[in-house]
Amino acid sequence: MGAFFRILIFLILSGVIAYVGDYVGHKAGKMRITIFGFRPRKTSRVIAVGTGVLITIITLSLLLIFSREAKIALLDLDKITNEIRDLESKKTQLEEDVYNLEEDKKKLEERINTIANRVSLYPMVFEAYQPLSYILIKKKTPPEEIKKNLDRMKEKASKDLYQKNQELFNIVKSRGVEVPKDLNLKGNVLTVIPPDFINYLASIDTDQVVCMYSVLNIFLGDDLCAGFTIQDNKMIFSKGKTIVEGTIDSNLSRKNIWEFMVKLLLNDLREKALASGMIPDPAKGLGVDIPMPEIWQLCDEIMTYSGKIRVQIIAKENIWTLGPLKFEIKKDLVKQ
Repeated sequence: MGAFFRILIFLILSGVIAYVGDYVGHKAGKMRITIFGFRPRKTSRVIAVGTGVLITIITLSLLLIFSREAKIALLDLDKITNEIRDLESKKTQLEEDVYNLEEDKKKLEERINTIANRVSLYPMVFEAYQPLSYILIKKKTPPEEIKKNLDRMKEKASKDLYQKNQELFNIVKSRGVEVPKDLNLKGNVLTVIPPDFINYLASIDTDQVVCMYSVLNIFLGDDLCAGFTIQDNKMIFSKGKTIVEGTIDSNLSRKNIWEFMVKLLLNDLREKALASGMIPDPAKGLGVDIPMPEIWQLCDEIMTYSGKIRVQIIAKENIWTLGPLKFEIKKDLVKQ
């Protein structure tokens, strides 16, 4: 309804302008006014036209001042038209993008389904970036010896790959899944060892820990793509340093004291070692040897005290990045 009333107002204004212009011109003709040397009849026409123009200017000025819609329609029409064209162009582009995204979504869903089916048939052997093995390269080791060490890592990875493939193959068969007869369980270990890498290792003045890792997710029957990284072999704990410690009440039950010791050794010690920079061996872990009979004996010794006992896990020797984590356990009565 707003647009209808605006059109109606413009029609009324047009009529008023025409009437006023004619009326003023008619009056000027009767008064026989002359301007610029024109005859009264022409003067009345000029006055009529000028009055109409003046009224139109005043009307438009008022509309521009008080009507935002009129201002936009009169002054910004070209700009709005261009913006509409740009928006239509963007709309078309967005529709194309949506179509392309839908197509990409379908392709991704198909790929996910393919991978899901493959995973159900062919389990994952190694995850991407999963460490396979570590080796310590002493400083100033000759390049030939370094290459032999890297080749030994490759041979070990090949054996591990075959062993894991064999285990997973048996699991898949036990599920009743039909496995292709030409499935390659041995696989190949693909590595690229540039000469610069070996020469760089030989030139470093510090011992280096070399890590061999899986570059990609490797599934049953895949070849293993492996890469290498290096880092300094640092001393993590010096001999005699307290690694972790805890306090236990000797009046607790034997079971509670045993649980305290297991937590201290299995959880706290491991977390502290990893947080300090130790690297667990993929096969052996941190090399923590916990003789359970000795732990039970230690629990019995703690129960002979009266009061709170401080238990310390102390480095038995200098412990480096690759370990092993050798330690001894000390206990003493907490002084009140």
